Amino acid sequence: MKKINFKILSVSGKNKVDKLRALTLLFLFLIVAMFGNKIFAQKFYLNQKLSLQHQVVNVPKTNAQFAVLDNSSNVLQSNSFNKTNQQIPKKRQIRGNIKGEDGNPLIGVGVLVKGTTIGTTTDSNGNFSMEIPSDAKTLVFSYVGMKTIELPIDGKTVFNVVMEESAIALEEVVAIGYGTARTRDLTGSISSLKTEDLQKSKGVSFMDALQGRVAGVRVTSSSGEPGAGLDISIRGSNSINAGTQPLYIIDDVQIDINPNEIATHSYTSSSVQYNPLASINPSDILSIEVLKDASATAIFGSRGANGVIIVTTKQGMKGKTTVDFDAGFGVSSATKTLKVLQGQDFANYRFAKSPYDTWGVDTDGDNVPDTPRDVSDLESHNWQDEVLRNAISQNYNIGIMGGTDKTRFTANFGYLNQEGIVIKNGYERYTVRVKADTDLNSKLTLGANINFSNAITNGAVTTSGNQAYNGLIQYFILYRPVILPDEPDEMGNPENGGMTNPITFLNDAYKSIPSSRTMIDGYLRYKLTNNLSLRVSAASTMTHSKGEEWYPRTTSWGYEQNGNAYVSETNTNSWQSSNTLNYANSFAGGKHYLNVMLGFELNEYTYHNWNTRAQGFIDQSYMGIYDMSQASVFPDKVRTYKESNSRESEFGRLNYTLLERYLFTASLRRDGSSKFGKNNKYAYFPSGAFAWKMEKENFMRKQNLFSEFKLRASYGVTGNDRIENYRALARTEKTYYVGSTKNAVELGLSPAEISNPDLKWETTYQVNFGTDIQMFKDRLGIVFDWYDKKTKDMLLRVGVPSQIGSYRQWQNIGQIDNTGIELLINTVNIKTKDFTWSSSFNFNMNQNKVKSLGNLSFISIHASGGHFSEVARVIVGQPIGTGWGYVYDGVYQTDDFNPDGTLKEGVVKPSTSLPKPGDMKFKDLSGDTIVDPVNDKSVISNSEPKHFGGLTNNFNYKNFDFSILFQWTYGNDILNLGRYRYEAFNGYSNVSYDYWNNRWSPENPTNKYPGLNGEGKTESSSYYVEDGSYLRLKNITIGYNLPENVCRSLKIQNLRMYLTGENLATWTNYSGYDPEVSYYNKLITGLDYTSYPRSRTFTFGLSIKY
Repeated sequence: MKKINFKILSVSGKNKVDKLRALTLLFLFLIVAMFGNKIFAQKFYLNQKLSLQHQVVNVPKTNAQFAVLDNSSNVLQSNSFNKTNQQIPKKRQIRGNIKGEDGNPLIGVGVLVKGTTIGTTTDSNGNFSMEIPSDAKTLVFSYVGMKTIELPIDGKTVFNVVMEESAIALEEVVAIGYGTARTRDLTGSISSLKTEDLQKSKGVSFMDALQGRVAGVRVTSSSGEPGAGLDISIRGSNSINAGTQPLYIIDDVQIDINPNEIATHSYTSSSVQYNPLASINPSDILSIEVLKDASATAIFGSRGANGVIIVTTKQGMKGKTTVDFDAGFGVSSATKTLKVLQGQDFANYRFAKSPYDTWGVDTDGDNVPDTPRDVSDLESHNWQDEVLRNAISQNYNIGIMGGTDKTRFTANFGYLNQEGIVIKNGYERYTVRVKADTDLNSKLTLGANINFSNAITNGAVTTSGNQAYNGLIQYFILYRPVILPDEPDEMGNPENGGMTNPITFLNDAYKSIPSSRTMIDGYLRYKLTNNLSLRVSAASTMTHSKGEEWYPRTTSWGYEQNGNAYVSETNTNSWQSSNTLNYANSFAGGKHYLNVMLGFELNEYTYHNWNTRAQGFIDQSYMGIYDMSQASVFPDKVRTYKESNSRESEFGRLNYTLLERYLFTASLRRDGSSKFGKNNKYAYFPSGAFAWKMEKENFMRKQNLFSEFKLRASYGVTGNDRIENYRALARTEKTYYVGSTKNAVELGLSPAEISNPDLKWETTYQVNFGTDIQMFKDRLGIVFDWYDKKTKDMLLRVGVPSQIGSYRQWQNIGQIDNTGIELLINTVNIKTKDFTWSSSFNFNMNQNKVKSLGNLSFISIHASGGHFSEVARVIVGQPIGTGWGYVYDGVYQTDDFNPDGTLKEGVVKPSTSLPKPGDMKFKDLSGDTIVDPVNDKSVISNSEPKHFGGLTNNFNYKNFDFSILFQWTYGNDILNLGRYRYEAFNGYSNVSYDYWNNRWSPENPTNKYPGLNGEGKTESSSYYVEDGSYLRLKNITIGYNLPENVCRSLKIQNLRMYLTGENLATWTNYSGYDPEVSYYNKLITGLDYTSYPRSRTFTFGLSIKY
């Protein structure tokens, strides 16, 4: 039996890498030859008869030349350049162009010879060319979001292909934790939003685009103010004291939203929320993935309980450098105003409310006013009309992207200038982003991303001031419309009730809050083998914000103090380091597929704030914030605060696929946090999931109805560590005590909280069952999920026996459950050559219930400021967000009283006052005919909706596109406490037109509204509860793409013109400005103190691609 020897004839590799690759592959070939199975042996040893003429050894991607020799050193086969010996396979050139259904070229389409690794991608014009073997039979064309096409070659050399969009995007790749996956291979519940959807939403923040478009995600804004805060809830609220916002990951940078990063002062903005992520430009975003179930979120451990939102920004690709320019011009106006009294009606009301003041005249000479004053000759101000305006916005974005075989880059620049619909109010934003990666060689890739933004919120407009009920927005409604001649100083005039003319306030006050955010991240990916790779990344985020506010004595917020100045500054810095090792391989001809990821991560976050307040400015010819040393009073002096926390994590995930139909996923994460007690700093968060692709089974092979039928099940554990730092430690607080000197009071410290070395994470256990179905050749797609979440060991601050020297302690007690369903239906209703109509419908239901509060039965919730005290409770057996108060039972009528003014027998009476006709009446729930706050209050409202969702329809006809989005919420209540201010609570404020004309009076004994001087208006009751359900025409977009031949003549790739309308119509029974309410206290989000009005916006834009 002859032996086989190898002799390297020459190596002409371009570098050492080629030489090393050649030697490595030869070594592997030797191993196979020496230890191969019988099949290989039979090829090399054929009964003493050597037959190696077809066993040519190829070393791909090198110039290595070698020959196979027999034992006598005779050359049996060589790949040297001797033309007599070399066997060169015949090749031929092919070319082609690939477009989408809209006629636009597709960039980066993969073109592959089936069964080989020979392939290329299309350039920026959709063209490709390459050499293929003469015996090649089939070309495969693949592109994300498009149906894969296989075409027989049949001797053709030119291929012009039109690719169809996959109706349900079967091959779509989505971002998951620390990696990517194809949607058809997912075992968890993940929703995705692409750049096309973001382009239709012209909101300031990318979060706006989620509203009504993503199943399982509820988005509500705190107000209509530009840059206002947004509350995003994924599958319900999980916590009472810990954070409820999801974790955000922006190009590998992990961000926990902290509204305090925007520098505001607690005195002027106690209940105002701003969105720190509004500074991120939506035009930079390629896709958004929302991770919902524990299988998807457990890889993030202690930060995954509230869901995870992964934002991937746009990235350059190989091909000609392209330039995208987009310009948008918008006009916004208030969607609604509240009808209040004007002119003579207001004078009549003031006389009826207080007949002895200056609004009445004496006509019969008895020195007693008996007739309302005639003000028909005086100007009547509709302050809403004077303050609200048609606001102009402009938005410009430039993107440059491209790449070579080894390097890809993108750079984006954005500018937004948005006027608020309230005068002297606006939002301005600058963004710069640069992203690049390069392949240093076939194994090593480096990448970096820098994202900088600077946003400025201007204008003194806010929903609330130092008291939540007394914001500038309320002044637009409440300030009297008629100014009497020869009145005293405006602020000193008791007729104004401590309010300022809204125009004066806006012109004289000053408020500016600039905030910047810089995110830097970089990574290194090294391919250790064909199946094993290492990724090392580091990231840092720095924010800075400085708020300055000035309220002179001409405003209500500065009158008594003779000028009020506020300065607040906030700086944060966070960094993270993530290292992951990934292994992926298939075995036994693809029957087994294994993907394993292991990782280690470090995080640290530091927050620093200082603020001060000054009053008493003698000279107010300049703004006090520019020289606060001129103030005579410093109520708060200078207050500083700094905190820091860190986290250490180890994690891993395993994905295993058997026979392309049985999918298994398991993950485990170990987190350690500095926030918790020394006995519980570390915790484990496991998850497991299984999916069965039924359409791959033999019994489904012959059917044509289902192209996908996948069943999913998952279970996992996630955590929540979003409480304030140092809560496991003992804390002290300021206190005053009698000193050594007689009657002297001195400042000292006393214990406030005792330490808890066992304090640990809130833990959420979640089970999820789902199905993904695609039918009728991808014309119908259905995604359904049922979930059950149980959050245990909630972080609560509870009372402890005072004998141990303190009053409070943070403990892990209580449980909250969330159970719900999510339904997503995608359809392609009509599809022809020129016309396509597709729809997307999502429906969501969530039931939230507090199961336990430890030894407590409820937690009281109080509204900040105002005349109301307890407005809500967290109650065992009820959902979070329940309003608490009396049950309204109409108005006390004259028939309820005896002639002497006492109540008739059997008529309920309040325990704190003597009622009169026209007062509000509340139900006696205890049955003792006495209405008291201990026994007769109950749950009166529920902030959470019974269901919510959205419906989108997309139409394409030739070069035209049209989309329309409806969004709804049903079954939630709003506690509209703002009404008491404009329903004659005092004699100074204006009142609503409806109240004035339908109030109780002896001549109109109604039960709808109490009388002008009716008692009970400052009691939290069901009188203020309204249905918060609504249906909104959220978005309409009309676009037109210039024909391809016209674009070519203009030497551009594409030009699109569009017109977008946002918040065009809302159908609701709610009487306030807008039913989309999100009060700053997450335990009673459905409370409205009259917030900044929402706007209706029309935007015309132009997008050009060069």
